[in-house]
Amino acid sequence: MIKLGRDYWSKLLLIGLIFGFVACGSKDEPSKEGDNTPSFPVTTDTTSILVKKILSRTDLVVKVNRVTTEERYPGLVFSEIDFHTAKARQHAYVAEVDVNKLTIATTTPFGEVNTMPTKVNTIPEQTKYLENSGRRVHVAVNGGFWVYEKDSKGETTLIKPKHLFWKDGYPLSDWWQDPNHEFTVYMTKDGKVDIDIASNVIKHKADIYQALGGLGCLIKRGVFNDGISSIGTYLCDTHPRTAIGLSEDKQTLYVVVVDGRRTNYAEGLDIYELADFMWGIGSYDAVNYDGGGSSIMVLRDEDEKAKASFIVRNRPSDGSPRAVGNGLAIVEKD
Repeated sequence: MIKLGRDYWSKLLLIGLIFGFVACGSKDEPSKEGDNTPSFPVTTDTTSILVKKILSRTDLVVKVNRVTTEERYPGLVFSEIDFHTAKARQHAYVAEVDVNKLTIATTTPFGEVNTMPTKVNTIPEQTKYLENSGRRVHVAVNGGFWVYEKDSKGETTLIKPKHLFWKDGYPLSDWWQDPNHEFTVYMTKDGKVDIDIASNVIKHKADIYQALGGLGCLIKRGVFNDGISSIGTYLCDTHPRTAIGLSEDKQTLYVVVVDGRRTNYAEGLDIYELADFMWGIGSYDAVNYDGGGSSIMVLRDEDEKAKASFIVRNRPSDGSPRAVGNGLAIVEKD
């Protein structure tokens, strides 16, 4: 696949000017209200390899205001990118994961393993349940979509996922609602992490250890899904987004959350912009997870040594974490 839009030389110029962009003054800084400043030290990275990659692969990003990058654990690099598209200002959070050193695990509301969840819970709480089960968690994001119902008090009861859902070798859902819900992130029992359509994944169901599908294939084998907007008009609007991507060599998993619904801070991306961003950071395959108020990324707070503590790194559009049905975590290998 070739880079979209502008010619090669203009892109080189953008890369050359990145130092000026990241040095923008206080006008480009977010307000302190609701600021999720981490307790660990972060330095501004004016030579971000990730941003240079984005600028060389896509024209989505027209201005970079600030980039922070840190290696949080061997095999885990986290970046926050404050940037502008041609339409609006955006904030994206990217965890680059070396799947040779770390792996994935699905989360459930109250730590359910071999039973279908019926109630929802926030991702910070789901992450604690996973940690308490013996897995050391470094990153977690919200997951996919569910068939559910709400009672007169507004309480949610989960019926079933609309996608494949495996946890620790147990098939909580080996069904998917329709072809739009087929694209799946999964891990086999021998530790291989991949993204594929459910009809292929299910052929090897005895070997699946973790699996979590989404709504909409963004990129498949290096090709954009031009028909993804046909799933629903809401995908054409700008919203907070969550997505998972995998590099062509299947060695790097990209865990991404993009903030939205925050005027002059983060407007959010439409589904094609999200695909463009996922391609820009290096994805060869990418799947869209639940977005809007559900989009959240939590990170392990390494200042807390005595017990597991997790911080919400993005700014959920609801103002606080939304209770959801499942999630995807990055964990240390057993």
